[in-house]
Formats: sequence, C-alpha cells, structure tokens
Amino acid sequence: MTTLRPCTEIALTHAGNSVVLRASLRAAVNIDNLDGGLPAVLDRLAGGHLSTVKATIRAAATDRHQAERFLSSLDGQPLRPFLEEAAPACVALVAATLPSPEDDQAKPRSTTRAETTGKPWAAHFTDLYRYATGWLGWTPATAWDASCDEITTAFAAHVGRLVAVNGGKRDDEADDPEGPVNVYSADRMTEIEELGHDPAFQRDKLRALKARMG
Repeated sequence: MTTLRPCTEIALTHAGNSVVLRASLRAAVNIDNLDGGLPAVLDRLAGGHLSTVKATIRAAATDRHQAERFLSSLDGQPLRPFLEEAAPACVALVAATLPSPEDDQAKPRSTTRAETTGKPWAAHFTDLYRYATGWLGWTPATAWDASCDEITTAFAAHVGRLVAVNGGKRDDEADDPEGPVNVYSADRMTEIEELGHDPAFQRDKLRALKARMG
C-alpha cells in the first residue's frame, strides 16, 4: 500500500529571482522527452550537467516566464553555487514524478520502466493521461497539473467503485480461483476503453446501490 502525498513543489531562488518546480504529469512527460529520456536525465543531473539542469527547470516550472527570468539571472554569475543547490533539487523533482514505492516493501523506484506496468515511461505517462481525462473525466488542465500518484490513486478509487457496483475483483485481489470473475484486469480495461462502454456493467446493481445510498 502506498501513502498519498500532495504533488511535490520545489522553490529555487538565485540572484533575487525565484521559480517553482512542480512534479506534475506535465513535468514528467516534458522531462522524459528530453535527450535520452528519464534515466539519462537523472544521470546527467547527478553529474551536475548545467544544460540538463536548465532543461529540467524549464520542463517543470509552473510559470514559463518566471523560469526564463530565473535562468537569465545566471548570466555573469558563478555557476558552482547555483549547481550545488539546483542539481539536487532537480534530482528530487524528477524522483517525485515516479510512482511511490510500496510502503510495506520500501522498494527503490525504478528509472528505466514503470514497475507497476513494465511499460516504458512514455507509455505509462500516456496511460495516466488517458485515465485522468477519459475515465475520471478530468479536464486536460487538471490532468496535466496533477502528480502521477494523484492520478493513480484517483483511478484506483474509480475502479474500486466499478468493482463494488459490478461485483468483480481487481487484479490485486484476484488470488482466489474459486472467487468472482476478475472483471477489471488490465486487458479488460483496455477492451472497455476501445469499446467505449463496459459490456459487463450491470445497471440494475447501480440503481440498487443508488437506492441504498438514498
């Protein structure tokens, strides 16, 4: 089980200018689109690579104009003090875009693929956007601004509601071969999305549930 935390925000200040970095889905996608993808970006940040630090700040800034003013303030300034503060902050920001490890197992976060799906990060982030805007009904702006963990948690609750209505089981509960059919497996979710509706949806159960809720 993971512990939900608010979307990470990191403030950087240099030469009288500030910028706020947010570990949102938008930042995750922008960073993964940098040269070499997310793993390579982390490696370069750990080495204090100036261009990568700047690119990460631009990718994760909540205000682009603020980011450009902040980066412009570096002109003619010693870079070492800046990198000593900004590089670790960017590493922390990128790490915050990755799925939280399960608390009970304290797993380290993978940087090559999304551990929960085994997919490349680009595909994982695309799935999160689809879940947020398609299944949860969030606006694109809300989806882009949310953290990956926030989307995952909200989507899990949505699936849990569907399971409660339909009487099936989630993948993580499908350990009883004699139990109910696992309605919402990963393949099933893909099929439902392609069809545009859930063929197993039982509207009579939904009506009964609503009646019980008053």
